[in-house]
Amino acid sequence: VQNPHSIKYNGTVQGLKYIWRTEGFRGLFKGNGANCARIVPNSAVKFFSYEQASKGILYLYRQQTGNDDAQLTPLLRLGAGACAGIIAMSATYPMDMVRGRLTVQTDKSPYQYRGMVHALSTVLRQEGPRALYRGWLPSVIGVVPYVGLNFAVYESLKDWLNGDYRNLYNHENIFVADHGGGAGNNWASGYHQGKGVEEEIMDMIDREADGSDSLEGFVLCHSIAGGTGSGMGSYLLETLNDRYSKKLVQTYSVFPNQMETSDVVVQPYNSLLTLKRLTLNADCVVVLDNTALTRIAVERLHLTNPTFAQTNSLVSTVMSASTTTLRYPGYMNNDLVGLLASLIPTPRCHFLMTGYTPLTVERQANVIRKTTVLDVMRRLLQPKNVMVSSYARNKEASQAKYISILNIIQGEVDPTQVPTLLV
Repeated sequence: VQNPHSIKYNGTVQGLKYIWRTEGFRGLFKGNGANCARIVPNSAVKFFSYEQASKGILYLYRQQTGNDDAQLTPLLRLGAGACAGIIAMSATYPMDMVRGRLTVQTDKSPYQYRGMVHALSTVLRQEGPRALYRGWLPSVIGVVPYVGLNFAVYESLKDWLNGDYRNLYNHENIFVADHGGGAGNNWASGYHQGKGVEEEIMDMIDREADGSDSLEGFVLCHSIAGGTGSGMGSYLLETLNDRYSKKLVQTYSVFPNQMETSDVVVQPYNSLLTLKRLTLNADCVVVLDNTALTRIAVERLHLTNPTFAQTNSLVSTVMSASTTTLRYPGYMNNDLVGLLASLIPTPRCHFLMTGYTPLTVERQANVIRKTTVLDVMRRLLQPKNVMVSSYARNKEASQAKYISILNIIQGEVDPTQVPTLLV
């Protein structure tokens, strides 16, 4: 650091040579003791303050959203880091002031401090306590974004690097459009964009198909309300059906909310245009309804305001359970063909409803709940456990008939009990 009382250095090398020649080895570390004395408590206070601020902000955030499973967003982490920076800087600023004065001190300086303690006592005696925090505000203004960004970036990168799915997918098979946008909730736009990216997407699919030992079919997850899921999804269904005509195509299709008015004016058109492709080009369609998913999350999981992650968790649970017999083969339903053949009596009757019970959230995962095969099968037939909305009256619902049913029961179950209970 240069001041009016010090020599003017022309560069780093020249400055190091001059200090070594005039002050010796100790001159290179002048003020470092005060710096170390400042860094240790500063880091301790900063990390402790960040942990406490994070807990407090997370508590308030969960109270506001009504979601006990909510996590801090990057913006909230930035705020917690900023609070930690202000507290740490305020607690250790006198040490930073002493470090600065010891660093710039020369033989020509008006005050000659013999060390950290002497500098503190001299400043207090001659300039008063307020001098210890002189220049505090500009320092805090500079530290707040610095520390806030440090913690926000660190936590976000840690979540990303330690994520459960970081190695699940091949990054070469992830497609992102160059423009980075969707289809603007327009089926025609999504369908047209599908034509433009057909070669890239089908190249990924062909590469995975060529590497498969025994390809049975494809699974498409999409929504039929927006533009990309409906339009591009329809185009992919047609392309897959044309290129792999002998392979099965199963979809998990999320239908729009039927209880509320959509903010997308063309949502009914998107749904109708997609339904035609689902009827003609898909071999099995598992219908998932946003209305039913939200109702299940509220009534059965007791979530006040379900997030997208929580409703997606319901869908992933059903997808995982419905493919259990494929991943853990038993004495029946060992392949996709056999699984769907028992559910679809005629090709056009391939729209399926699904249900799952018992449902638990993470905080209830360790709760032991006794249940029986009869109880599970009875609950699966109740409309409140089905992930598709039904507006039939009670009398009409009681007279409804199932064409086919497939129950996948996990756990220690006696297989001989199931046929007996069905009778």
